[in-house]
Amino acid sequence: MAMCINLHDPFASRLLVIQEELQTALGRVAGVPQSMAQELLSDPKCGLYALLVMLTADAGQAREEEALLASVSMELLMLAIKGQETAEDGMAARGKLLAGSFLQTEALSLCADLPPGVVQSFAELCRQLLQEKTRQQHGAWPELTERAYLERAYSRSALFAATCGKVGARLGAAASEVEEALTAYGYWLGMAMQVQEDLRLVRALPVRAGRAVLQATATGGVVPLPMGSARAVMRSYVNKAKKSLSVLSPSLAKCLLLDFLNHLFEQPE
Repeated sequence: MAMCINLHDPFASRLLVIQEELQTALGRVAGVPQSMAQELLSDPKCGLYALLVMLTADAGQAREEEALLASVSMELLMLAIKGQETAEDGMAARGKLLAGSFLQTEALSLCADLPPGVVQSFAELCRQLLQEKTRQQHGAWPELTERAYLERAYSRSALFAATCGKVGARLGAAASEVEEALTAYGYWLGMAMQVQEDLRLVRALPVRAGRAVLQATATGGVVPLPMGSARAVMRSYVNKAKKSLSVLSPSLAKCLLLDFLNHLFEQPE
């Protein structure tokens, strides 16, 4: 069925379709109680990675059906990781770890019939995420510059978003320079999203003076970064995401990718 896009708010209409498909997919996954599914779906950012896949797939001129399937697979994978993380925090650990495994299996199963390059992207993402998790658990981070440190600390969000861009390009068999551009766009968008999330967490703290953005360290501690500096870092990542699209020809898909950045990062605080 063709998707009806509301040009006044193209993101809301797509998110609605994505969330409906996610609800259907979650209902099929054994080991995921309905209460847990609703908890995952209630996250305000649920569907954003899936939406990124769809937007980049438009730029890669992919088929709509494959783009929707890939987007749901990506979001299920993100939900799997989130579920496993809350389990590690001690919240019904065994059940959430099991549910996360089921979600990851469903995500990989859904994308199995997509083009080989897309399946490879999902497999590579899982491998990289496991490597990063192992590195963080063992504190195996070398001395890093501030920029490299931030990029390592925010690696999961950046890896997910970069893979969204790569998947979108590969769904449409885009030229190599377009794939590189969409992958870079996703990477820098993912970095900016993580800074934004840290700023949101800090604003929720009761302390009003000397606020700092939470920057994850190898040992799981926090390092203060002034909020003004954090906003500047976020803006620099957004600008890099915009710049990465310069190789794309003018099109509605390109305009939507640029508008997506404004939609996420230009909202009043």
